[in-house]
Amino acid sequence: GAVDKRLMEKYKKEAATNDKSSFCFAYVCDNTAAEKERGITISTTLIKICTKKFAINVLDCPGHKDFIKNMVTGAAQADVSVVIVPATGFEACVGEKGILKAHITISAVLGCSKLIICVNKMDEIEESEREARFNEIKSEMARIARLNHTDRDPVIIPISAFHNYHLVESSPRYEWFKGWKSKDGVVINSLEAALDFQEEPPRFVDKPLRMPIVQKHKISGIGYVYTGRIDSGSATPNMPVLIEPADVVTEIKSLEIHGEAKTKVIAGENCGVAFKNAVKGDFNQVKPGNVISEAKNKPCKVYKACVAKL
Repeated sequence: GAVDKRLMEKYKKEAATNDKSSFCFAYVCDNTAAEKERGITISTTLIKICTKKFAINVLDCPGHKDFIKNMVTGAAQADVSVVIVPATGFEACVGEKGILKAHITISAVLGCSKLIICVNKMDEIEESEREARFNEIKSEMARIARLNHTDRDPVIIPISAFHNYHLVESSPRYEWFKGWKSKDGVVINSLEAALDFQEEPPRFVDKPLRMPIVQKHKISGIGYVYTGRIDSGSATPNMPVLIEPADVVTEIKSLEIHGEAKTKVIAGENCGVAFKNAVKGDFNQVKPGNVISEAKNKPCKVYKACVAKL
């Protein structure tokens, strides 16, 4: 999960050129020129990190109100929501013009049942006021979680992402923070510990294949690659598949995870899929939101309507 040193130097130079030196770490996920120039996340980006316990796909979602549709795309693939709130300017995030509460509600509606809340930029608060400020935000975020999410007791920790305080281990800078304690007495004092504290969610590997398409990319020398997360079942090269509602029948040509070719991808994994020529239908009709299913094992069906309880 470490970022190459030379690549990090490149990001630092780019950030300095854009007069946003403190944004250099954000460039790991914010790849487009617009994101770098504006200093905000626009698209959802997927990167891999490894903790002591898990290999994790991190989906960096935009927090700006203009890009909430892109946030939904990322949140729909997540098992755990990591909510970052600023110690400075926190009131604006939870005020009438803020979008934090909506993001938390959306993550719950999309089935993301666990929350980790990080109070960031604690280093920008006067040292004598840090503990009181954290406790103030902690109380308000706990209240917001109770009202807007299914996780009634989220992990809440103070961090300084820029200085690497409480990301991997506790920092003597915040010695007043004794850790978040679970009902079982487990003490958590860093973001990595909070991630490793989570239980691995059930994966529906034995169910028929269902993979919603999240993005469509044109790759030189390969053609179109479709990315998303397998929600159930598994996929293998040469598997006959049906893509609905585009009504396209084809076979899987290749599968990749983070640029590495795979012979099998199972439920819970994010991947890229390339297809062979269509046996039936037109690939121009395949769009994000379409669902890939195995053609010979309870393939997806298209319905005009459904009944749902919200």
